[in-house]
Amino acid sequence: MPILTPRISKNSQTRLRMLLTDADIVACAKSFSDTWRTTVTDQNTGRRYVVESAPCGLRCHCDAVIVKELAHA
Repeated sequence: MPILTPRISKNSQTRLRMLLTDADIVACAKSFSDTWRTTVTDQNTGRRYVVESAPCGLRCHCDAVIVKELAHA
């Protein structure tokens, strides 16, 4: 299973390590130059998050940041 390591907020350098399904990672992996926003589920914890692309500093959006954590179902 793929791993995603988004920052916990736009102003933080702290990252979470999430194990994602293939379907979740496909939703994130559109393109380094495109912006995206999607909901993913961390397979380790069962927690759901809204994540979006973020600029990495090299004129692309290959980084990711957590927008919010969703309530458990």
